Amino acid sequence: MMRRALSLTTRAPCAGLFSRATTRAMPARFFSAEAAAAGAAAAPVQEVTVESLEALLDSERKALSAAKTRNEELSKQVETLKSSVTKAEMGVREVQSKARELQERVAAEIAEQDNIRERAAKDVSSAKKFGISGFCKQLLEVADTVDMAVAAGSKQLAQSPDNEPLKVMLDGVMMTQATFAKVLAKEGVTKYESLGAKVDPNLHFVTAQLPDPSKEAGTISFIIKEGYMISDRVLRPAQVCAVAKQ
Repeated sequence: MMRRALSLTTRAPCAGLFSRATTRAMPARFFSAEAAAAGAAAAPVQEVTVESLEALLDSERKALSAAKTRNEELSKQVETLKSSVTKAEMGVREVQSKARELQERVAAEIAEQDNIRERAAKDVSSAKKFGISGFCKQLLEVADTVDMAVAAGSKQLAQSPDNEPLKVMLDGVMMTQATFAKVLAKEGVTKYESLGAKVDPNLHFVTAQLPDPSKEAGTISFIIKEGYMISDRVLRPAQVCAVAKQ
């Protein structure tokens, strides 16, 4: 089998009519002696065979296949990196969410502790103020007795101004009354005025109602027992008589 060949020629020294020519290789019998001499003096001709072209194409295909494989590997690596970044972002968001949750829990715990301290402080203050309420309330019975003794002595002294023994005794009872009032005041117990005031259900306990045209209905006209406060609370309401409605 005769192989066909392609020949590439450059400018020949004797070719004055062409700048560059490309010819198909032909059998040697078609060339003259001059052409043969000119071909001998020209640049060497490089033959490109079908096998060499197929080998070149096969090499190119292999290179393309390798590049494609490499691109696929790089694409997989990119996807892996994207997945890792996504997981990392999800982890960061989860950590941030947990951090916010912990901050909220800490803030709630701090607020609860503050409330507990405030309630404890109020309880301690209330215990200091009102812890002796029961004892002081019992002492009021003694105060009532002293008040009645002073009232009775003053009434009798008004009838007998020259009764020196009664006067001396009354002075002693009144001193006892004043001292007792000071002791109660140190514990926050004070007497409040009720005579002539309007009846207040929070401060007064009405035991009787008496008619009195000269006074407005509901006005306190007589005190049976005085009312006392301990700090800002009613220790004992006053027992009173009020003017009845006409």
